[in-house]
Amino acid sequence: MISAGRCHLADNPPCGRPLPCAHEPPRPGAHSTPTLLEAVGASLVFGIVGLLVGWCTFGIPCILAVIFGHIGLAATAKGRYAGHGMALAGAILGYLFVIPMIGTILVITVPRA
Repeated sequence: MISAGRCHLADNPPCGRPLPCAHEPPRPGAHSTPTLLEAVGASLVFGIVGLLVGWCTFGIPCILAVIFGHIGLAATAKGRYAGHGMALAGAILGYLFVIPMIGTILVITVPRA
């Protein structure tokens, strides 16, 4: 029997203390853990893929890792989402390829005097 959000064992528990029910709805104002934003996971995955095969894919996964990393960092800074470290790691892994790629493009395209 369920009554007032408690299990039937809560009326007569073996130890004498009330037991919370497993399917009891959350209490108003109860702290919930923040969810993981999809951009955070995408940043880390693209960062790892870009690090492994970045030159073969023209750096596209690394550029996506930087973009999703900054989206994730902005969202996790407000505290609504978890995964700040994952977003930071994805952005750093993306920058490990993007910065040398920009330098190489500048060296090749800028005319020498």
